[in-house]
Amino acid sequence: MQSSCSSASVLAHIDVIYPIEKMKKLIFICATATMISACGGGGGGGDSGGGAGAGAGTVPVAGSGSTGGSDAGVVAPGGTAPANKLAAYVGTYAAACNDHEKYNVSITSPSNNTLTIATRTDFYAGTNCTGAIIATANDGADVTASYVETVDTIVFTSTDTPVPAKVDKVTSSIPVHTRSVTGTAVTRLTTDGQPQWCIDFGAGAKTCILEGTFPAQTGAAGALFMQGSTLYELSLKGTVYVANKRYTKT
Repeated sequence: MQSSCSSASVLAHIDVIYPIEKMKKLIFICATATMISACGGGGGGGDSGGGAGAGAGTVPVAGSGSTGGSDAGVVAPGGTAPANKLAAYVGTYAAACNDHEKYNVSITSPSNNTLTIATRTDFYAGTNCTGAIIATANDGADVTASYVETVDTIVFTSTDTPVPAKVDKVTSSIPVHTRSVTGTAVTRLTTDGQPQWCIDFGAGAKTCILEGTFPAQTGAAGALFMQGSTLYELSLKGTVYVANKRYTKT
């Protein structure tokens, strides 16, 4: 069984159920299309951009990971293969800490114009991601993102901050996968018939993550943008791109 989203996250985020007192539930984002538009909110909370009404053209143009063009896979006369359009995104990244949790991304490029994206969420004993890592959550499968084209556009990396930029459009997919959570503070519970792993932080603080097998997702469209050491996961809103999540290279 497969599902797809017209607008989704290239990076697979994990469904986290917080205790009732926090009144917060993070919804699993479809794992096909920013690499890093959303079918829901991400594990660390979305970093969303502002409205499209801010003035464009007032910020110097920022470069992306590619050189543009749509010649993926074409060998030029003389046998010279084109450069990898997605090479600049290879590396390890982390989102900002969200209470006890930090979302991590590792990106490799097994072939030109293709990325393999492995994700992991670490849970720390203390708030602000301090102390020991007491639990780690994985989705059990990597996301594959494929280059589509490079476009000149406007990116809102934060509220009302327009950045004229080149961004790399990608499509992504993830196979059927089974979630796992391991660590010294993890217990397995069933609530309302739904199995879940719960992480105990002490003093009544607890986070629970849904257990189960999740369907494959294919063909989700999104975009990536690199600015210095910051990677932005983008979605198209109208004629501009808005940052859903931002990650810092580690």
